[in-house]
Amino acid sequence: MVFSFGYDGFISEICDKEKIRYISWTYDNPDIMLYSYTVNNPCNVIYVFDKSLYAQFRDAGISTVRYMPLAANTERLDRMSRTESLPTLYDISFVGSLYVEREGKLL
Repeated sequence: MVFSFGYDGFISEICDKEKIRYISWTYDNPDIMLYSYTVNNPCNVIYVFDKSLYAQFRDAGISTVRYMPLAANTERLDRMSRTESLPTLYDISFVGSLYVEREGKLL
């Protein structure tokens, strides 16, 4: 078995050729590599956290993609009060980049 964070079509091709199970956990969305013909390789078990993305693949007849939500510290979340009032102002930060920026192209 080979495991990776994020799907890689090249790894899938090698695993398919060698008849080795390839399991990947995709925690990024969108993961452009998921739109490769290699997703259909029977060696694949690809987990995505986005339920609607999973449904798109399922509805397209692709059985190698499965749904698995992102992990969370449920004990910490259970300790949070559901009745306490929240502040009305928030500081929000989005960290990351667009995939086109990696190719030197800007929108």
